[in-house]
Amino acid sequence: QLSEIGWILYSMARMNHLDYSCVCAVPHSADPYAEAFSSGCSNGKIRLLKLGKESDQTSGKKKIAKITHGDFKCCESVLLVTEVIDRGESTLEAVSVIEASGLRVYDILTIVDRARGGSSRLRAEGYNVYCLFEIRELLELYRYTRKIGEGDFYEMMHYLHLES
Repeated sequence: QLSEIGWILYSMARMNHLDYSCVCAVPHSADPYAEAFSSGCSNGKIRLLKLGKESDQTSGKKKIAKITHGDFKCCESVLLVTEVIDRGESTLEAVSVIEASGLRVYDILTIVDRARGGSSRLRAEGYNVYCLFEIRELLELYRYTRKIGEGDFYEMMHYLHLES
């Protein structure tokens, strides 16, 4: 359930004593999680910011461009929520847009860390990263509960360059 994931993310933020004024998602895959986080907190609704994408005029690729929704004041702290951290490029792009708008990001919550260097990169840039699951933990859970077989487990571990 989406509301349950929002509550779990909110609980992670509380357990880690994170300080923030607003919550924002790396668009667009994490938008529902940030919305669930925002409306599922125990002390009312936390302000939600949304980022929008636009096509880059030179490459034609979609880039995170600006904050398209939500009220904020300069220098407020934003808690960034993302669904998956892979290499960290999209997350850093979102951080850059948020900080260029006069806000500050200190903490990032992710549901899955794919263990491909993104979390380390974000930490090296000075951000605190909190993950609900590492990909290895999910694969081990799926293997233990027989959602995947031994062969598939080792094949995925090899594909993801993870030691088993």
